[in-house]
Amino acid sequence: MAICVGCIRSTVGSDDGATSAWVIDLVLPAVRLAVEVDGPSHRKTAQKAIDRAKEEFLMSRAFRAIRVSNEQVLNDLEAVVAFITRVASRPAAVQTARPF
Repeated sequence: MAICVGCIRSTVGSDDGATSAWVIDLVLPAVRLAVEVDGPSHRKTAQKAIDRAKEEFLMSRAFRAIRVSNEQVLNDLEAVVAFITRVASRPAAVQTARPF
C-alpha cells in the first residue's frame, strides 16, 4: 500500500475572509484515507474550524479522515498503526474516525 506524506495541499478560507494553507499529515491514496496527527494547538477554537474545513474538503473528494494525537503517536505507536490499519481495511462508508 502506498503512503504519501503531505501529498494533499490546499488553501481554505474562513467566514471572515482569512485564508489558511494546510497539508494533510499522512495519506493512503489507494484506500482514500487521510490521517491527521494533532498536537495541543488543535484544541484551540480557530484551529478546530480549520480542521473541520480540512475534513469537509477531504470528504468532498471521497477521502476518509481520521485523527490521532501527538501523544498517542509518541506513547503507543503500535496501537496507532493498528487503528489506521483497521480503518484502512474497512469499507469507506464511515467518513471520519477517532481512535480509542
